Amino acid sequence: MKNPGGRPIKYTEEYVENELNDILYKIQTDKNIYLLGQVLEYKEYSPQRISEWAKKYTMFSETIKKIKSILEERINRGGLEGKLNPTMAIFNLKNNYGWKDRQEVEVDNVDPIKEKLSQLPIEELLSILKEDE
Repeated sequence: MKNPGGRPIKYTEEYVENELNDILYKIQTDKNIYLLGQVLEYKEYSPQRISEWAKKYTMFSETIKKIKSILEERINRGGLEGKLNPTMAIFNLKNNYGWKDRQEVEVDNVDPIKEKLSQLPIEELLSILKEDE
């Protein structure tokens, strides 16, 4: 699907819909596909193009989410079951799916005296300051 003169390829809505449905079908039917790049190996575009389509053709966002969700679950399961190298599975999940291996704990460092003072009316605060003089 190359254009003459080296111009960028223009993808129609129909083309994008067909490609995404084809990708989803291949992923659903071939359980040995773990990476989007495996499906796109013989396509004329890169995985980044899928991200561009997600922004431009929002009507296909559910199909794209489904593709990514299937691959994420497959990598996770493959790592847990030993079908994939666990270290590579973890690396992939962290870099491509936002996984983290640490807990984020919110620490509340509220000073109780400052908290109490902040709730007092201004007149009361001024009288406390005058007493300290």
